[in-house]
Amino acid sequence: MSSTSGSLFDLSGSTALVTGAGRGIGRAMSVALSEAGARVLATDVDAAAAADTQRLLGSGDELRAQPLDVTDPDSIAVAMDYLVAQTGRLDILVNNAGINLGNDTPAEQLDPEIWRRVLDVNLTGPFLCAQQAARHMIAARSGKIINVASAAAVIIPRLNERFLTSYSTSKAGVVMLTRVLALQWAAYGITVNAISPTYTDTDLIQRDELRMRQMVSSSPFERLGQTADLTGALIYLAAPASDFTTGLNLLVDGGFSL
Repeated sequence: MSSTSGSLFDLSGSTALVTGAGRGIGRAMSVALSEAGARVLATDVDAAAAADTQRLLGSGDELRAQPLDVTDPDSIAVAMDYLVAQTGRLDILVNNAGINLGNDTPAEQLDPEIWRRVLDVNLTGPFLCAQQAARHMIAARSGKIINVASAAAVIIPRLNERFLTSYSTSKAGVVMLTRVLALQWAAYGITVNAISPTYTDTDLIQRDELRMRQMVSSSPFERLGQTADLTGALIYLAAPASDFTTGLNLLVDGGFSL
């Protein structure tokens, strides 16, 4: 690895696959990786949304966005194999896809099907994607896996009539999954890290007045997070600068968890 500061954060020549890239954080991360020099494949269960993101990327002229259901190993394999067939490599996986259901229901009333669905997408999904990516990264003896967890993994959000039973549990699982895989795959030159955002200003935020006030007041900075706040952490974990960093859960939460 070069010691020059510029090359430490240069992703030129690398390839990345981002799940849940059709909107919000996933779209912003896809654009940031592309701007840092990576060839990025946008994937999403919503194929049209993924295609919209792909058109924003510098690699849009050579790669076609791929539908990807993180709960379906075959769907994951097809997308990853497509990227490797087109570029010859898979260097970076960003496990961003996630859902947030059942938050209006206390634990004693939560439908077990909602519990299973949230854990399937938010926890099993990153595992299945990492497992498939490892096929390529172990062979190459290098790779970067970045899981998007949440500040809700380390502190339970306190919002009016919100019960994040399945969501917080799933994201805490992502943090431990990150550590487990980091330990197992370090021998292959693969780093596995997580980014944990706070409430982030995307179209997924429920914007009723009381909850917005609670979200903003929970931050020492008295504002929501912005997708741009995550860029520095993302590029660090994707770039050579983090080659000796693994198993980290990097909180980008504006002090929410303090």
